[in-house]
Amino acid sequence: MTQIAPPSFSNPRFNCPHCGAFSAHTWYESLAFSTAKDSLANIAQALISGRTLSERPKVGDSHSLHLRQIGPIAVFIQNRGVREIRYGAGLNLSKCESCDGIAVWVAEAMIYPELSSCPPPNEDLADDIKADYNEARAIVEKSPRGAAALLRLCLQKLCGQLGYQGLSIDAAIAKLYADKVDPRLIMVMDIVRVYGNNAVHPGELDLRDDRDIAIKLFQLINVLAGELLSTPKQIAAMFGALPEGAKEAAERRNQKATGARDK
Repeated sequence: MTQIAPPSFSNPRFNCPHCGAFSAHTWYESLAFSTAKDSLANIAQALISGRTLSERPKVGDSHSLHLRQIGPIAVFIQNRGVREIRYGAGLNLSKCESCDGIAVWVAEAMIYPELSSCPPPNEDLADDIKADYNEARAIVEKSPRGAAALLRLCLQKLCGQLGYQGLSIDAAIAKLYADKVDPRLIMVMDIVRVYGNNAVHPGELDLRDDRDIAIKLFQLINVLAGELLSTPKQIAAMFGALPEGAKEAAERRNQKATGARDK
């Protein structure tokens, strides 16, 4: 089951705002920061680009934001815009142990990256699907239509992950229907497909300003992943853990029932 834990200050594990994975995070607190006249928020924003983490300080380097890991290891973050060093409080960073993405916190509130109103992707989705999904999360507030188009691509790749490679979305959905996938899930696929198609080729539906619909599409992608990937995976794992005798008895029962049905 996909774990959902929104980012929260000093929490050691939560869903990363960058990659969406539920993972451990290492926390850092500021010992000193660089500033001329900027506010803490502006200083933190300046760290977002061109940063590197290292375990040792560079001797004589006046271009570093000095941080202390909440723990025994001292670290430094590179920031070439530094001209002065002043001491300050209230600036913290967290680093995702899954993707190494860094979040910036000021006064215990995350200011970077901006939190998405959409849920993180299901953990059982393929990595390239997660990447497209998270790209859609990053733009949904500014471009619901662009997010819907990316989610249509997620659906197409999900069909491939399910074994229906090389087909158009419509053809893959038809195959899934023929293979007796729950009709309600087929409806979910068509909802994502139609909205995604209209995002690329506007028709009767226009997602240009419809953020709420776009956000629901994220939920639907996770519904599909949960029902078609996560639940079968969990059931297979639990059944596989049963004693061999119990599994063999179940197989004999099923074969007997199949033979009786086919007569």
